[in-house]
Amino acid sequence: MNVKMSVARCSWAIALVLGAPACADAVRDEDGAAGSGLGDDPAPGPGGEGTSGDAPGGGGDEGGESSGIGDDGPRYDVGPGGDDPDADPGQEGCGKIDFLFVIDNSSSMTQAQQSLRQSFPRFLDAILANVAAQDFHIMVVDSDADPTYACEESVHGNEHPLLEGSACGIDFPLPGLDICEGYDCGQNITELDAQDKTLGCGVVKPYGGKASNRACGVDGDRRYLTESQSDIEGTFDCVSRVGISGSYIEQPISAMRAALSDEYNAPSGCNAGFLRDDAVLVVVLISDDTVGASEGIPDDVVPGAFGTPQQWYDDVLAAKNGVEEAIVVLGAFANADAQVFVDFVELFGERGRVVGVGEPDYSVFFDPAVELIDTTCDQLPPEG
Repeated sequence: MNVKMSVARCSWAIALVLGAPACADAVRDEDGAAGSGLGDDPAPGPGGEGTSGDAPGGGGDEGGESSGIGDDGPRYDVGPGGDDPDADPGQEGCGKIDFLFVIDNSSSMTQAQQSLRQSFPRFLDAILANVAAQDFHIMVVDSDADPTYACEESVHGNEHPLLEGSACGIDFPLPGLDICEGYDCGQNITELDAQDKTLGCGVVKPYGGKASNRACGVDGDRRYLTESQSDIEGTFDCVSRVGISGSYIEQPISAMRAALSDEYNAPSGCNAGFLRDDAVLVVVLISDDTVGASEGIPDDVVPGAFGTPQQWYDDVLAAKNGVEEAIVVLGAFANADAQVFVDFVELFGERGRVVGVGEPDYSVFFDPAVELIDTTCDQLPPEG
């Protein structure tokens, strides 16, 4: 993969797209492909916040209540006013970052989601310690139009290809894998509203197997966290536990495009206020999608398929007002099995970076990204 980590300038947009570790014991799709699934429909159809992690509940895997500035995290040149002796004292750098985490919530994602949660505190501490921006928006979306897809027979009529009936209340018919663990039948109706079930709307109440299965206590009437969020690490742990009972037809790219759309970020949209013109945009895409990442999905399965890497790139670029120099894409994918995702990253040239998905600790992924964010931020010209 000829994708390099690079430098641009901050205040406008960084898209870090992170794919998740594929699982050796992954559930198999109808055609036998590993991972969760089939597809990526670009249209922001109905869908919820998915489910994540292993144990339900809200506290972070690392413990601790506030992110703070860690003593053991990585340190980099931090731009003007920091450790860089060549910094221009008149240059301010960027002041804001908008983080979008797109997390696959299909049945093969347990380990990948755990790796993200365990690595997030170190990543946040490194951002706080090394990057000028200290004004954050942090939002999570999942990859499905229904986070409880595999668990609700009444909703889906036994459509899951690996089940003869609903998985709700029974063991999934594979050793050691219960895709509805911790989820009570019917909670998709009693606990989730329309926005909770819309693909691309921020997750604040993750429901489904191995999800938090509760409201996460996000401050304010928002679908994203800010830097002032009480217990930001614990709250992120909660919202990022999107679980593993989403559809085998994953839609991570569609979720990303919808979450960044004008419609969703309008004053009346579900993500109102999240995306800011004068902020760095960091998109972290975590998915082990393989078959669904190809363009071979028949139109009778997903009408119009889900677009092309060029269309995805154009949408991210448009979300940041066409400032290409300010966009960085970071992806961890299933290598050759997810070539179109790699193609998407490569469109960003030197500002793109691809790694394999099998890392148990995403610090090896996030640590270099901190320096990239910082350098890009420092070099971006002021808005206007």
